[in-house]
Amino acid sequence: MIEELLLIRHGESRHLAEDMTGGWTDTHLTERGIAQANAVADRLQVLLEKQEFSIFSSDLLRASETAEIIASRFKSDITYLKSLRELNNGVGANLSNDDARKIMNPPTQPLEDWISFDGAESWNMLYDRATVALQQILAKERKRAVVISHGNTLRCLISSWLGFALEDGIRYDLHTCNITWLRVNRLGQKTIRKLNECGHLAVLDLENINQYH
Repeated sequence: MIEELLLIRHGESRHLAEDMTGGWTDTHLTERGIAQANAVADRLQVLLEKQEFSIFSSDLLRASETAEIIASRFKSDITYLKSLRELNNGVGANLSNDDARKIMNPPTQPLEDWISFDGAESWNMLYDRATVALQQILAKERKRAVVISHGNTLRCLISSWLGFALEDGIRYDLHTCNITWLRVNRLGQKTIRKLNECGHLAVLDLENINQYH
């Protein structure tokens, strides 16, 4: 059973440069995103050395391309899970941010139940989906796994790991190609060993603090 999870947010992708919505908008990594993915792969080689692990990834391009760069270093296979996708933005996907704002549904309370676009998900729906994905990953035989996903989904995975209610656990800053390391300690407690580690990006001037999905 999985006892250690290394969560990685995908590299910078083209929807940012093109001022498009995130969510299920499916775009490739930028050149900077590719460099970020290589930097995080370098860091993983140091952290994991010769340890065996499984790789899981969202099937959206910005995550899957990040996963492919990492997997190529370790000659590992990737398991793609649709359940690791970003928050579904329904009809807001593939639109410019300006066009999306024109059709966005007005916010409702509580915000965790707000569905921002027709056909989209609420935060609570994403949390439930991420929790199912987490349980699927934890059931695997190896002790370690690397998971490549998206900002909001990773926030939900962290909260679910710690047993936090959604509203108490979404206040994490997660940079592109950061590493968050979750583990079970000697007492059997689920803990965070590292949160949003991104020194491997800073030393190469690749850190990106823009909060996009």
